[in-house]
Amino acid sequence: MTFNGDCAFCHGQDGRTPTDVGQAMYPRVPSLASPEVQQWSDAELFWIIRNGNRFTGMGAFGKTLTDDQIWDLVRYVRSLRDVGPAGK
Repeated sequence: MTFNGDCAFCHGQDGRTPTDVGQAMYPRVPSLASPEVQQWSDAELFWIIRNGNRFTGMGAFGKTLTDDQIWDLVRYVRSLRDVGPAGK
């Protein structure tokens, strides 16, 4: 898993609480557990992680991560929707 190495810098260690860097971006980095992010299909999440998201701070990771690593990140993002506030 590469979340802590590649994603947490902006999305926060828990994926739910963007860091100061993520909050300073325009547009702001969303919580990965938010309905905004969770509404995207797995294929869309994969594409965004692989290719980046134009006009945002989301960079492309397709040249540094394998497809399997990107799918691991998609599964991790999906796991965040199942966790309630404060881990409940």
